[in-house]
Amino acid sequence: MALVNIKKSKLTDQQKEAIDLLVGKEGDLTQQEIADRVGVSRQSLFNWRKKPEFRQALVEQAKTISDTGLAYSLTWMEQALQDPSVKDSVKVQIAGMFLKGHGMLKDVQETTVKAESSMSVEEALKKYDIK
Repeated sequence: MALVNIKKSKLTDQQKEAIDLLVGKEGDLTQQEIADRVGVSRQSLFNWRKKPEFRQALVEQAKTISDTGLAYSLTWMEQALQDPSVKDSVKVQIAGMFLKGHGMLKDVQETTVKAESSMSVEEALKKYDIK
């Protein structure tokens, strides 16, 4: 995976590779494993992460990957929703899963509470000084 939009960057090839590993599909790598793969010490990787230009490139790369995944998901969902062979109930499930997955739809649970009180409405109004 190549870094996007940092052609003017002063980052080294090792730093760019480290960013790829930090935000890429191999996100389960430890800092030591990433350092080993790019040929630097773990301390060097730690120092890079403190530099504003490295941090900015890291954020931009993570956003690019996220945006790409979202675009792919949208394309797939649109195709499924427009496919006449896909049942309407499945289309609703697809749309719901997509929206929930991207934080655009929340599960809501309704709860009905039955309150029993020995106090009449008039007594409650008087007690809480409501006129």
